[in-house]
Amino acid sequence: KGFELGINAFLVDKADFSLSVNFNTGINVARIEELDGTNERFFQSNWASTDLNNINDYYLRVGGKLGDIYGYVSDGFYSVDDFQAYNAVTGQYELKEGVPNSGATVGNT
Repeated sequence: KGFELGINAFLVDKADFSLSVNFNTGINVARIEELDGTNERFFQSNWASTDLNNINDYYLRVGGKLGDIYGYVSDGFYSVDDFQAYNAVTGQYELKEGVPNSGATVGNT
C-alpha cells in the first residue's frame, strides 16, 4: 500500500525566462505475504563492500514489513569536531584520541 503526491507549478513562464517549482512526497509500506516455504529468514543486502558481504542485515518475516533491518544500530555520525588533522601523505583524516574508529565496521580497513 502506498501514496504519492506530486505538485508542479510554473511561477514564471516568459519567452526568455521561466521558473518552476516541483514537490514530491510519498510513502510505501510493503508487507510480506509469503516467503519461499518458510515464515521467516534473513537476507544479505551486500550494501557495504565485499568485507561485509556475508552479513545478514535484513530480517524477512511473513506479516512483517519489507526493509526491516536486523542487527544494525546507529551510534551516530562523525562531525568536523571529531577530527584533529588531515594527513596529506595518506590522504586520510585523523580522528581525535578517544573518538571510536568505525572504519573496520564499514569495510574501510
